[in-house]
Amino acid sequence: VLLGDAYDDPLTVSVDCDGDAIYDVTQAVVLPSDSLACNIVAGDGSVAVGVRIDDGAAQTVSSATLTVVNQLPAILSLSLNPTTVDEGNVSFDVALATTDPFDDPLTVDLDCDGDAVFETSLFAPRAGTTVTCNLGTVNDGAVLVAARMADNVGFSPVSTQTLTIGNVAPAIAGAVAAGPVLEGSGTALVTVTASDAFDAPLTYRFDCDDDGLYEVTQVADNDVICGYGPSN
Repeated sequence: VLLGDAYDDPLTVSVDCDGDAIYDVTQAVVLPSDSLACNIVAGDGSVAVGVRIDDGAAQTVSSATLTVVNQLPAILSLSLNPTTVDEGNVSFDVALATTDPFDDPLTVDLDCDGDAVFETSLFAPRAGTTVTCNLGTVNDGAVLVAARMADNVGFSPVSTQTLTIGNVAPAIAGAVAAGPVLEGSGTALVTVTASDAFDAPLTYRFDCDDDGLYEVTQVADNDVICGYGPSN
């Protein structure tokens, strides 16, 4: 503060630091200048800082504009629970630890399915939140889950974590061998009933003679004619 007085009377300076018309700091000063420390909490925008000089008989008021620049929110950590799921009906939780100097609540944007579109948006405390993602029926693979935070000005950098979706083996509902056959010779039709949530066609392998070796392999065809000679 630059000061002046015609007769060098003792001066008192008061400062309204946050623009609320209340003088927060007052101290005696020495000409021709002095400084006062202001500590305020303010969001982005402008603050009209008021200054009042008093020589004991009269007062002079002035002001200056303080510009408060926005700081974007930040994601401190992003975690998935669980990190690995089975294919099928997939859901998981996304836990965010976030921070922002002033804005509360913030907006959380999530791309749960890894398609680069933030399909989920909601308000959350600036300290963070946990959100459940439901992907519906999903095949095995990897999904890059992404998150960002937004205040009234802009977005934080995007944070990502990978969700691993594991394959579930096909299920055999039953196997039927048409028989009986005569010892020493004959054939039997072996039929397998199997299913898989995603993969089609399935590959079928048959061990006709119970030697631990799958000697017949075929795609999509779920039955085979097993032949039995004298050695069987």
